[in-house]
Amino acid sequence: MFRRTAMGTYVIAKIKKEDGNTYVLLNGMGATPEGNVPYLDLNTGSKERIWESDREKYYETVVALMSDKTDEELSLDQLKILTSKESKTENTQYYLQTWPEKNQVKITNFPHPYPQLASLYKEMIRYQRKDGVQLTANLYLPPGFAILSGPTIPIIGEGDEEANDRYVEQLVASAEAAVEEVVKRGVAHPDKIAVGGHSYGAFMTAILLAHAPHLFCCGIARSGAYNRTLTPFGFQNEDRTLWEATSTYVEMSPFMSANKIKKPILLIHGEQDNNSGTLTMQSDRFFNALKGHGALSHLVILPFESHGYSARESMHVLWETNRWLQNYCVNGTSKVDSVAEADSENKTLSASGGSAAREGLNPEGLSSLPRSLLCKPKGKNKVYRCTCARTGAPYRLPGMA
Repeated sequence: MFRRTAMGTYVIAKIKKEDGNTYVLLNGMGATPEGNVPYLDLNTGSKERIWESDREKYYETVVALMSDKTDEELSLDQLKILTSKESKTENTQYYLQTWPEKNQVKITNFPHPYPQLASLYKEMIRYQRKDGVQLTANLYLPPGFAILSGPTIPIIGEGDEEANDRYVEQLVASAEAAVEEVVKRGVAHPDKIAVGGHSYGAFMTAILLAHAPHLFCCGIARSGAYNRTLTPFGFQNEDRTLWEATSTYVEMSPFMSANKIKKPILLIHGEQDNNSGTLTMQSDRFFNALKGHGALSHLVILPFESHGYSARESMHVLWETNRWLQNYCVNGTSKVDSVAEADSENKTLSASGGSAAREGLNPEGLSSLPRSLLCKPKGKNKVYRCTCARTGAPYRLPGMA
């Protein structure tokens, strides 16, 4: 550890004990089977652990060395350290530890930033894929939904094999393992599991709905890439070109499997997405392919938004997401057998913000016309003026200047 001198520089902190010997302080995570445990050991010579976190209840770390003296060697009796402590239910607070009594004084009282989520249950779960690969994910249990966040989905190539040549197979295997785990734990119904993601996660969502429709009742894909032939010189961890690995590009393109997607899928995309791999036309063309094969799909275009969404009006995404899950996950209406029902959902909704409801118009009335025919900017302020394709009634979407 280092201490700060009167000149503002940092030097190695030395401790002088009663025996006259000088010691240095070492601070580290100290990974053990029981978790990461701080250690204070020397590689050679005498060693003594003078502080250890209470890992059974808290996650506690050393933040800094504190002392009244700045230019002389410290004595153990004058040692002060600043630590941070948090638990599953308590947010981070700072404490001052003093020697030799080892008293701990709380010096902050930060309120919980999100008190409504203080009692939210979270667990890191571990499970295994059918090929023996160990997987992990974060399981959240808020009221109404179980959320499996950040599941590990390794795509492994053995020997000279390229990993992406077995991408779909391993992606489906990882998804199957995750679904089996949450069902086994009793926190999910096998017929009411949705899948969703942003960017590369959106692409994975579409792949799963095409190749593993038995696992999910619906999907939500935001700002994804669905046709890999539009990025012919590589993408993500794929270094080969389209001409070198044509079959892999085709297999990893949900656009090419649009005829296999039978479960409801919500597509959301920023109108001005400037990410080279996820231009807005990716969702445009994928939506048209889904529509052409009678899939139950819905496309939402967010005006002026890029790859990430930042406008206040884009809170509309939450409404779309909640509505989609309520209709096709909670209520279990994802098994669509009639073309008429699919046609009622196949449409482009350009812009958002809820003004349709304020004007007494139902966004369900929008048909499957291209968004360029539905909404055109009028005047210099670029306020979108949209016309319902079925009723012909105009309505405005303000706040988009």
